[in-house]
Amino acid sequence: MGLGAAVALGDLDGDGLADAAAGEPTEDAPARDAGAVYLFNAPSGTDSFATADARLEGVNREALFGSSVAVIGDLDGDGYRELAVGAPGDDSGASEGGAVAIWF
Repeated sequence: MGLGAAVALGDLDGDGLADAAAGEPTEDAPARDAGAVYLFNAPSGTDSFATADARLEGVNREALFGSSVAVIGDLDGDGYRELAVGAPGDDSGASEGGAVAIWF
């Protein structure tokens, strides 16, 4: 897998333009296959790791953070949509029990 294994589009920063979240679940930083999600503000079609506006990281080895990404509704009422990120190999709660992280 590589950048774009999972992709979600939606306005995350409230500027009226679609942003892109691209998962890279086999990213090796900070640990092997911890995974990452790269955020692009108003994607231009030429985005790469180098042009990402932000990077979110998985924390556990083999968590595969970024295997799935989704722009979801405004859960906290601040006027901005949230990002849900799946990490099926995360073992924070149980051995490879998986996790979903919500970024506000």
